[in-house]
Amino acid sequence: MILGDKNLVEIVLRNLLNNAVKFSCKGDEIILFVHLEGEQIKLGVKDTGLGISEKNLEKILAYNCNLSTLGTAREKGTGLGLMLCQTFLNKMNTKLIIENNPPKGCSFSFLLPKG
Repeated sequence: MILGDKNLVEIVLRNLLNNAVKFSCKGDEIILFVHLEGEQIKLGVKDTGLGISEKNLEKILAYNCNLSTLGTAREKGTGLGLMLCQTFLNKMNTKLIIENNPPKGCSFSFLLPKG
């Protein structure tokens, strides 16, 4: 059990999973995880896909919508989904934790209190 808005948590996880799929190639791994960390639960998605360049990551974190990248199947990415994730997580008094390692993938997660 976690303390948080069920709908917002689902939206955030769904978006993180969609991003992992979008920026991963056939044969890459995508892992959904839940870990207990003290009195908090860490939820997230880790992939072995393309990762995000530092320049693009800075733009996303600065809420800069002038970003356009292509996924592995040439689908368009704007960073808007990650910006929305941050906004939704802020409403639950938490933040997006990003562990980025291009071109070897990245991990997006967040912490919520145990319920």
